Amino acid sequence: MAATLSMALPPGVTALPAAKAQRGVVLAVPRVTARVRGLRSLADLHKAGSRPSPRQIGSSNMRDIARKCAVAALTAGAVLGGLAFPTTASADVSSAQITVCNDSNAKLQFWAKGYNQFNDWDDSPIWYANPHTCATGWNYWWKQNSSIELHYKFAGRGWTWRAEYVPGSSGQTTTFHLS
Repeated sequence: MAATLSMALPPGVTALPAAKAQRGVVLAVPRVTARVRGLRSLADLHKAGSRPSPRQIGSSNMRDIARKCAVAALTAGAVLGGLAFPTTASADVSSAQITVCNDSNAKLQFWAKGYNQFNDWDDSPIWYANPHTCATGWNYWWKQNSSIELHYKFAGRGWTWRAEYVPGSSGQTTTFHLS
């Protein structure tokens, strides 16, 4: 029976011995599991539901502690590196932020589209400017010496847009006026 059974099992799987005393039941388990868990017969199955002892697989306590410390250190590094130590915007090309001044008596919504500091075509979220105030599109940088599309609408009107030139200057902000 063992020869017949071994031909039916995939490689790496072994059958625990099926003796008459074990009621003719054959249990197939991976060889590694049988070795690590110490499974030699059906009587050993109670071990299968418990964790192997350190003697069975080597000292796992130090491995578990080292793994937990490594995971904690990597998590802390990712969180603190991204949140606790923010950096300024890095630019591949000279760029500037835009400020839009609302010279009208109505609330203004606007957004921009153009080449950003990485020379990628991008668009911004929508920003708002109250009447007779200015609003800066923070954290969005636009390539200098190029044009952007400035999309805007005043309260009660539809969206429109116009091309605006972002000059190459030493300033960090370019201001546009809408009325």
